[in-house]
Amino acid sequence: MYTPPFYSDLHCHPSMKPFYSLKDGKRETIWEEFEANLKMLETNISRLKKWGDQGSNAPLYITFSHHFWNLFAGHASSIDNPFLNQKEGRDTDISGLGRLVIEQLLKRIPDGRRILIDVKHLSRSSRASFYSIVRDFQSKNDQIPMIASHAAVTGISKNSHKPHPFFNSSDINLFNEDIVEICNSNGLIGIMMEEGRLVDKTVMKLVKKSSGPHSEQLKAFYAVAVLANILHIVDIAGEKAWDCVCIGSDFDGMINSLDTFDSVATYPSLFKALHEILSSGNPILFPSGGSDDVYAATEKLYSSEKIKDLMYGQHVDLIIEKLAYANTERFLQSYFTESYLKSTLIIA
Repeated sequence: MYTPPFYSDLHCHPSMKPFYSLKDGKRETIWEEFEANLKMLETNISRLKKWGDQGSNAPLYITFSHHFWNLFAGHASSIDNPFLNQKEGRDTDISGLGRLVIEQLLKRIPDGRRILIDVKHLSRSSRASFYSIVRDFQSKNDQIPMIASHAAVTGISKNSHKPHPFFNSSDINLFNEDIVEICNSNGLIGIMMEEGRLVDKTVMKLVKKSSGPHSEQLKAFYAVAVLANILHIVDIAGEKAWDCVCIGSDFDGMINSLDTFDSVATYPSLFKALHEILSSGNPILFPSGGSDDVYAATEKLYSSEKIKDLMYGQHVDLIIEKLAYANTERFLQSYFTESYLKSTLIIA
């Protein structure tokens, strides 16, 4: 099979430095093949932003990376399968081409809409570079809200070398620094309903071994796992985080959903369970191993006092309302508007 020079050379240089770099703020010499592909991308992005009546059908946001190398940005490891090799481009930074694409998507045009970026699946290096791009916009008084559409937390700082005992610390999840960046941008974090992302694998195995695969105890634990991820976000970003968290289920693409909450039809029972946990005044515990009884050997994740502090005096009903719909509604009212997507109006 014939491979065009652009793609064959790219394979040898995943950083894409040979294809695009900046020197003193100006573009250096670029290969002819790159120029052709860049022109094609710019044309297609413009068409996408103008799709419909002056962009009325343009998407609000795009997930910028997924499971495999897309020439634009490095992806985080997400598939534990030897037959689906993610090695190429994995854990790399945003490429020169990717930076241009992001800038084109975020740029406002009068006859089309700005398209926001979802950081899910981006490598930690790509996420850091994206935050830098956003800060460039912010330095020009242009507010860019960041989105993590279906996420969970690592429970640790990006500089930590020790995984969290409860949360899944894989770097596809959000580090503490990611949480701060997204919440400070007035963005949105959607908590996904994927068992393997919410909790450390060892903890999950202990719970299933002790309680059984379909027990009421296991069902109750799933609600705890969801709430624990939410509480960690609030613990890191402060009270404003209660306005930035929602449910980002990933029901249309996940591998292993929570058995108790596996579709939107289960949302009422999820929010009821979250309400009961927050109202109970009980601490959040998790198994630490070595016992047939899941609660015989436990660690305390959040004490009753800590949970109360993290609620910041808000009534449980209000918190559940925010998680269920109010935060998403707030985000759409602020950013899914003609005034924001097309003009230079700044949303405080």
